[in-house]
Amino acid sequence: MVNPQGEGEGGGDTEQTHSKSMILQKWREINADKVLCKWLIRSNPKRLLAVIDADGREITNEDCD
Repeated sequence: MVNPQGEGEGGGDTEQTHSKSMILQKWREINADKVLCKWLIRSNPKRLLAVIDADGREITNEDCD
């Protein structure tokens, strides 16, 4: 099968490599911002409670497996 770039099946390697490098670049930017990292860590419990409240159900042990 030919993708929109005119490459065959194996042509996705370049796209995957590009995506991976973009993800790593953004991860490094976030990791370098220690204030942002600390804020994200501190905000996790509040975010998780918001998800539970929005979904309206209790999380059970089975949900965590």
